[in-house]
Amino acid sequence: MQAATVTAQERRRLRREERVGRVLDAAVSVFAERGFHDASMDEIADHAGVSKPVLYTHFESKDGLYAATLRRAGQLLTERVRASAAPDLSAEQRMWAGILAFVDVVSEHRDWWIVARKAAMGEGEFADLGRQMHDEMAELLRGLFVETAAQRGIVGGALSDVEPLAHAFVGACEAMALWWVERPGVPKGTVAMNLMNLMWMGFGDLVEGRLWLPAEARRT
Repeated sequence: MQAATVTAQERRRLRREERVGRVLDAAVSVFAERGFHDASMDEIADHAGVSKPVLYTHFESKDGLYAATLRRAGQLLTERVRASAAPDLSAEQRMWAGILAFVDVVSEHRDWWIVARKAAMGEGEFADLGRQMHDEMAELLRGLFVETAAQRGIVGGALSDVEPLAHAFVGACEAMALWWVERPGVPKGTVAMNLMNLMWMGFGDLVEGRLWLPAEARRT
């Protein structure tokens, strides 16, 4: 009897998760097309194939639904990048794997990316949430960069340079993604290679302990 009850509860939980996922997919599509202010809960419910009361059962307001779409986008991106950067890979392989994961997420979920970027560039609570996602991704990359550089024996001041580089890397990825979503005909591989060339030319030397210095510093 208990096993049957647990099974029934599990089925209900899975149905609920499936319904919530369907609502979030529909919501992000509408938000990406219309923006937050012009999107309506009626249209989102229609796109998700649920009633408006069911929509409000899961999300109390349009604000709450919008915030949930942002959090889901950030979680998806973080999980994919973290999973791609296996610790047994070389520094170059880790960066390439992370870039490929990032490009895959943008390619597969363009609407999610558009909504997240619009939020980050706006004002108010959602802008704060969008910037928080940026900071979380930068912190993830900083950790990966520090681990990779430390494995290569980089310590001290060179290692401290990793943090601003991580933020620069995230910014470059965001800018490239925004450029790409407006030019969907550009192949995914081209975007990934452009990012790799942009970043590895700097980070690769840093990992190897090679730093650029101004002429006067090189003479000392």
